[in-house]
Amino acid sequence: MWVFGYGSLLWNPGFDARRTVLARLPDYHRSFCMRSIHHRGSPEEPGLVL
Repeated sequence: MWVFGYGSLLWNPGFDARRTVLARLPDYHRSFCMRSIHHRGSPEEPGLVL
């Protein structure tokens, strides 16, 4: 099984990886485009997350 990860999955995936491979996703970019009240912001002022 292949697992694509970024953020905390890179340094603490929660399992021992048999092998790691660096990869690139051309023309892909992350953006803070989702609003969330979980761990960020409040119901009145949701925080932006990836």
